[in-house]
Amino acid sequence: MTGMVHDQTGRPITDRAVIALSVNPTFRHPGSRHVRLTFPDLTGHYDVAGLPARVYLVTALSGIQEGDLYDASMFQEISAAGAEVVIETGAVTTFDVQITR
Repeated sequence: MTGMVHDQTGRPITDRAVIALSVNPTFRHPGSRHVRLTFPDLTGHYDVAGLPARVYLVTALSGIQEGDLYDASMFQEISAAGAEVVIETGAVTTFDVQITR
């Protein structure tokens, strides 16, 4: 999956972590291939590699670290803020994350 993190005017946002996690809670555990965190580059572009085909919740949050991803309250925050994105086998999925400030 690839995309941009930007605000309502299209300006890049670089200070948020992009999180992708499976909508299926059984795949949300440490070491899971179905949970990823990455950061956008200086242009707001991000890449998430290695996600198996599935439906994911994708969002961008500030103040989150890799170890926070498996906290139940963090799953609730991601679920509330995230948008569903379908990753298909062999396809490159593009999803832009818009931040409302």
